[in-house]
Amino acid sequence: MHTGRGLLIAIVVITPFSITVHEEGDTLATVTTADGTQFEIAAGAGEYAFISRGCNGEVTRRHPAAFREGAIRVQQPIGHGGFALGVRAGTVRDDLAGGDGVVPPALPPPNEPQPPRELSTNRYVNPYFTYDRPGGSVGGGYVWHEHEFPTAGEGAREFQRRPLNLLSAHIRFGNEPEYFEARWMEGMPLYSDGGMLNLGVGGRPAGGPVTFFAGLGAGGPYEGAGLALRVGCDVGDWNISARSRLGHSGGANASGLALGLRYAKQTPLGR
Repeated sequence: MHTGRGLLIAIVVITPFSITVHEEGDTLATVTTADGTQFEIAAGAGEYAFISRGCNGEVTRRHPAAFREGAIRVQQPIGHGGFALGVRAGTVRDDLAGGDGVVPPALPPPNEPQPPRELSTNRYVNPYFTYDRPGGSVGGGYVWHEHEFPTAGEGAREFQRRPLNLLSAHIRFGNEPEYFEARWMEGMPLYSDGGMLNLGVGGRPAGGPVTFFAGLGAGGPYEGAGLALRVGCDVGDWNISARSRLGHSGGANASGLALGLRYAKQTPLGR
């Protein structure tokens, strides 16, 4: 099935036609309707590099890359017991720079052919379930994707299949004011929001307008772990939010940044 057609069908199935917006929500570009339906949109960009190392761990090659990405999410509660079904979908455009990437001073001869620049677009759809109760949450899903996601490191692009990338999952202890969570393949968007694996703590200090998350982000195109940060702030009926992954690997930048805007005007129920 075509990716866009499958996403459209999923959204139509789980989304009600009458929407009442609720003021709460702590995720990037998220609004919550009166019946609990959630909508989220995010876009980001960043850089990473494929790193080759010698026998003593020294960097021998760097192959730089950049990316741009976007994602959307829709989630619909099922009954009043805490269960919900949802779907995430997104596009990642990887831009692998041309050039051999050999670390100076071992530069290739000037007349040696250089590999061409590579542009790759990967689309994915992630239907999932979640179960939320006071004190925690757990969920999982399946990630369909057109191509394998890149993984940093020596010979990474030679791996044909990575089964763990077919699954999404999370577990959270605590509620919005303060919590600990671990997430796999649930980033919004996937690279910029820490990477494929996020582990850390977050909350809403003093129940105010500011939300935050701080922890480790790893996996995907990044080699090793970096700092994963999220922050959002309610400003009247709007919420301005940012998410990032900050790090370096083998002397190369390994970071991403995502931005979002949420409109969250409260509409009294029954209108």
